[in-house]
Amino acid sequence: MAIKLRWNMEDEAQVLFRMGPKKPDRGRDVSVERVTPPARADLLPPELAYYITHQDELDPDNPHQSVLQGNGHHGSHPHLVHEFVSSIVEERKPAIDAITAANWSAAGICAHESAMNGGIEVVIPSFE
Repeated sequence: MAIKLRWNMEDEAQVLFRMGPKKPDRGRDVSVERVTPPARADLLPPELAYYITHQDELDPDNPHQSVLQGNGHHGSHPHLVHEFVSSIVEERKPAIDAITAANWSAAGICAHESAMNGGIEVVIPSFE
């Protein structure tokens, strides 16, 4: 199974890690690439798209880092809000449902636990 992870630091391009299958000795082949994903404001209604690129109404003397990076995880938050609200209005299951969100959150929580304990292997639970 191949794994793709994205990571970013303040004032740096995001990093995309691609990891190959786990080897018997617990290692993986890893490639690293700096990427600049598009914000894709064109996929949002104008009322939300505005917030991906405009921060002029916020405090210019004290901007939060998430605002400088495009209003939350490099602009993903307006997309998540739009998808969630659209799924309610359209009476359908959202693309990011509770199970998907729990799986994504569990991976982050387990990664943090591993990092706080010297990189020990932490099994990520699966919510299905």
